[in-house]
Formats: sequence, structure tokens, C-alpha cells
Amino acid sequence: IFCSSPTPHARPILNGISELLPPLWSRSEVEKCWSSLSNVNGCITEIFKSLSGGTMPSPTCCNAIIKLNDDCWPKLFPFNPLFPPLLKNYCGGTAATPK
Repeated sequence: IFCSSPTPHARPILNGISELLPPLWSRSEVEKCWSSLSNVNGCITEIFKSLSGGTMPSPTCCNAIIKLNDDCWPKLFPFNPLFPPLLKNYCGGTAATPK
């Protein structure tokens, strides 16, 4: 998956998140990972709603989640390593379901 700079709309969110990260990863690495998801309108919000137990991501967001490089998940959720596999499992089932 190609990662580019985050959209201007996503930058405030990304700046706040990157401040919480362990010094293991550079800010640019984390921003590249988030930018893959921020290119899908509302996807980052959907992911955080999923994390808080609200709702699961839409099929469009799930497609972005499935395509996200596995190296990105520990950078995006360093304090919740169980969340990415659950999210990917849900999205794998959603993407496989015919519409």
C-alpha cells in the first residue's frame, strides 16, 4: 500500500496521537500509517468508535484497514495490541460478504 502525507484535515488528529507514542517509531512513520486510513473519509473516526465499543467500520473503511501494512498496526495502537487483529478479522469477514 502506498503511504503519502496525511491530508490537512487529519493532521491535528495525527499530531495529537503521535505525541502519545513510544519513542520507538518516528513521527513520520506513524503519520504515513495514519495517512493510509485518513484518505478514506471518516475512517479514522470509525476506527476510534470501534475501539471505544460503539460501532464497527463501514465496508469502505474496512477495505482500507485490510490493505494497511501489518507493520503499521503496532505503530497505530501500541497500547492495545489485541485491537488490530479483532478489527482485521471483522473487516475480513465484511469484505468477503457479497453485497
